[in-house]
Amino acid sequence: MWSTLTRCLYSFGYLIILLVIVLPISSLMTIIYVLIQPFQSCNLFPSLMNFLFYDFVQLPKICMGKIFNKKVSLDHIDSPVFNSEQNDNGNNDNQIASLSSSTNVDDRSISADFSNISSSINLNETNRRNTPFVCHIPTPYSCSIAAASSSHQRNNIGLQNSDSPLTQCVWTFFWLAVLIFIGYPLGFFAGQLYLLISPLTSIDFCNRIHLGKLSSSLLWTMHLPLICSQNMIAAKALIDSI
Repeated sequence: MWSTLTRCLYSFGYLIILLVIVLPISSLMTIIYVLIQPFQSCNLFPSLMNFLFYDFVQLPKICMGKIFNKKVSLDHIDSPVFNSEQNDNGNNDNQIASLSSSTNVDDRSISADFSNISSSINLNETNRRNTPFVCHIPTPYSCSIAAASSSHQRNNIGLQNSDSPLTQCVWTFFWLAVLIFIGYPLGFFAGQLYLLISPLTSIDFCNRIHLGKLSSSLLWTMHLPLICSQNMIAAKALIDSI
C-alpha cells in the first residue's frame, strides 16, 4: 500500500516536471537543433548536435519512461550526424590501421600524383570552376584521406560532377530555396510535434495504433534541413535525391 502510494507520487512528480520544465526546454533546444542542422553538411559541431539530440530532443521520451517506470529505447536515424561523434572516437583506430595497411599503395598513388602535378593542378582548377558556391571545410579525417588518395576525396564530395556549371548552379539555388521555404518550416513543425508524440510511444496502447511509425516519420521530417543542405552542397539533381 505504501509502496504503491510512493510510486504514484513519484510518477506524478515526473509528470509535473515533464509538463512544466522538460517540454518548454526541449522545445527551445529543438528549434536550435533544427536551425543548425545545415552546418553538419560541413561536419561542423558534431558533438553539439549529438548533445542536443540525445539530451534534449529525446528528453521528453526519457521522462515519460520515468513516469511509467519503464526503460525506453531512444530513437536513432541512419545518418552520419548522429554517428559522427562515435565515428570520431571509434574510427580513429580503424583509420590509422587502414592507412598503415595500405601504405605501399598510398605511396605509389602519391608518387604518381607528384609525377603528374601539373595535370592535377589543371584538373583541380577545372573542377573548382565546375562546382560554384561549394565550400568544403577541411577536417582531420578528410585531410588524412586526401593525403592517401585525392581522387577518393573528390568522388566523395562530388567534385567530379558531369553536369555543366550552369546546371549545378541551378540545383544549388533550387535546394537553397527548398531549405528556406520548405525544409525549415516543416522541420520546425515536425520537431515540435515530435516532442509531443515521441513520449507517447512508451505506452503500449499507443504502439498498438502505430503511433511509433508516426513518430519515426516526424523524426525524418525534422531532419529535412540537413537533407536539403547536403543536396545543395553536392548540387544534386532532384531525381538523384529520390
